[in-house]
Amino acid sequence: MWEEFLNWIKLKFKIQQNSLRPLFEEREIWYCVFGQNIGREINGKNNPDYSEKLFLRPALVLKKLNKESFIGIPLTSKQKVGSWFYEIEIRDANSYLVFSQIRSFDAKRLKYSIAKIGISEFKNIQNKFTEFLVKK
Repeated sequence: MWEEFLNWIKLKFKIQQNSLRPLFEEREIWYCVFGQNIGREINGKNNPDYSEKLFLRPALVLKKLNKESFIGIPLTSKQKVGSWFYEIEIRDANSYLVFSQIRSFDAKRLKYSIAKIGISEFKNIQNKFTEFLVKK
């Protein structure tokens, strides 16, 4: 476990030093550097396209705050059921938005874009997320 945190700290330092941020838009899904998190927080995973561990996980850009940051919803490929999940199809495979893990991101964490959600699907996601927030 300590090795994972040490690897994450080294990578986090590299990301912080980088001054470049890619252009991004709402509705896009990006591989994003999540890092090694604590407890039940969602972690990034190793991407087989890279030799070093990059702690990557796809995330939907829900709300662009400015050119440097956004609110994102992480995705998982594991089938999930409940009001805090939303199933979508990405690249001919089912994925699940994890509403309970929504967070703010700096665009420096974005690695590469993999898809863009259609407008009507995005509105459905926004509505489902709103229901999740107000449900008691």
